[in-house]
Amino acid sequence: MKKLTISLLAVLVLLSLAACSTKKEGDDPVVDAPKNLLEKIQEQGYITLGTSPDWPPYEFIDASKSGDERYVGADIELAKYIAEQLGVELRIKPLEFSGIFASIASKDIDMAISGLGYTEERDEVMDFTITYNPTEEDSNSYHGLMIRLEDKDKYEKLEDFEGLVIVAQNGSLQQGFVETQMPYATLKLIGSIGDGVMMLQTKAVDAMAITSETGAQQIQTNSDLYMTDIKFNVPDMGTLVGVPEGEKELLDAINLIIEDVLEQGLYQKWLEEALEYSKSIGIE
Repeated sequence: MKKLTISLLAVLVLLSLAACSTKKEGDDPVVDAPKNLLEKIQEQGYITLGTSPDWPPYEFIDASKSGDERYVGADIELAKYIAEQLGVELRIKPLEFSGIFASIASKDIDMAISGLGYTEERDEVMDFTITYNPTEEDSNSYHGLMIRLEDKDKYEKLEDFEGLVIVAQNGSLQQGFVETQMPYATLKLIGSIGDGVMMLQTKAVDAMAITSETGAQQIQTNSDLYMTDIKFNVPDMGTLVGVPEGEKELLDAINLIIEDVLEQGLYQKWLEEALEYSKSIGIE
């Protein structure tokens, strides 16, 4: 199946490249402008990734490195694999999470990989691949609330936060969960996870909406914080790659690559490695 998947991908890419040029009998080849984003990527030799690198173990920064090598994590490994299979270089554009959507809509980036989940609003500005991390099957992975350790016995359910202040990253799924499932709480938006951690520690807010994996990473370096087992209701927790709307050729190519990733179990391997790596460098 792996060989079949890669073969199909190779055919798709070759067809895309072949469409870049035409030749009339007796004439020199006439090279046309790329007809779609996949052709452009193949022609220019690189693909641009948009990501918000503050969500360990998915995407985060190793300050001991420079350039694009600074950006590490399971999602970054996926992006590297996609670029490798397309036969191009990966270029990384760090963004605030909320900026990803404008960048993909304007085609300033070619793909977005940043723990993206599906929402109708996001679907209006981008197309989504199949899921590369179907975490709905993992009971240890959830979207929930992080609080101060000293408050761990105060809360048992979402309703216990009535009248309190919850912080979430601007444009994130967690923002939507707080808005729809905690209308009785006050929502504050942040640009980065680090901002939310500081606000929580200084008691500027009462809780932070976050994924359990990212919360666990924060707790490793912030012993005064605590990840509750209070969960938001999330119908589909699979994470997806976003591409500009209407770029079917690129979408199809990435979907084939993701099928290969799933078949080999690569993403879970990258995730486990990223968890260990973040611990080894004391990432916050």
